[in-house]
Amino acid sequence: MRVSSPVYGSVQDTSDRLEKYIQAMYRFWAIPARLMGELNSLMSCHLRVWTILLAVGLLVVAGCSRSPEAQKARYLERGDKYAAREQYREAILEYRNVLRLEPANARAMRQLGLLHNQWASSPRHSVFS
Repeated sequence: MRVSSPVYGSVQDTSDRLEKYIQAMYRFWAIPARLMGELNSLMSCHLRVWTILLAVGLLVVAGCSRSPEAQKARYLERGDKYAAREQYREAILEYRNVLRLEPANARAMRQLGLLHNQWASSPRHSVFS
């Protein structure tokens, strides 16, 4: 006995259509699934390459960073340059950077004291202006 519906037809026809639909969907999604597998393997390869490049870059940057002695020399040089231009704030910051690296640096302490004295006696920073 065949059961039929006015809209869908027989139950057998409906199950056949459903099976064909499932097979078509499987064929449709099987190709993208294979492509996705290939894409994932390519992406994981690229990810590994970028990770290695990042690690090497970080090692190079860490290896090329300045030594404390080179930093102090650079701060002293910049402080002298700013002091010669009468840019007292910038010069004071540079000499403070030297003292942060080496608290007993006599040259930086002397220059810092001289700069504070010059800055306080400059007409632009007068108390009465």
